Amino acid sequence: MQSVENDIKEFEAHQVKIKLLDELIAQKTNHLNKIKEALKTFEAYSIGVREIIEKNEPKIKHSQKEALDLFGQQKINLEVYAFIRDALDDLYNSGKNNLQEIERIFLTRQLEVAMLTQDVENITNIKSLSVNKVHELETVVELNKKSQERNHRPDQDPNTIAGRAAMDVASRKNKAKKSS
Repeated sequence: MQSVENDIKEFEAHQVKIKLLDELIAQKTNHLNKIKEALKTFEAYSIGVREIIEKNEPKIKHSQKEALDLFGQQKINLEVYAFIRDALDDLYNSGKNNLQEIERIFLTRQLEVAMLTQDVENITNIKSLSVNKVHELETVVELNKKSQERNHRPDQDPNTIAGRAAMDVASRKNKAKKSS
């Protein structure tokens, strides 16, 4: 009897586990889908920044060359030339730094997608094992119930009329033995 109760408890525990695993899989899958959408945005942004840098790099170099030529012709002084050169360098480096940061975030998110995908696969495998265990336990519980039904004698069950009558007879026999 105790084994049947343990099997039923284990069966119910696995059913709860499966439900929780389903919820966890759904949460991780939703998070994964959101990250994939964000990756599309990052990829587009990265492409846009790269195109802007590639488009403006020749212009910046040309402007730096023009400033140097103007300085060489003494049309601008050293401070103005240094300011122009530094401003153009800062502009170019800012674009490059933004691109590197975007690419770093993009790669980090790709790694996160790979890890979440692996998590979902692992959780799905764990759920599959629990589902298999539930099926095994269903079979065991059903067999135990059938076995109990076959072995069940109403005269041994105090909840039946026959059982109460058998208990009454047994108690009378005990009293008779004690009084003799």
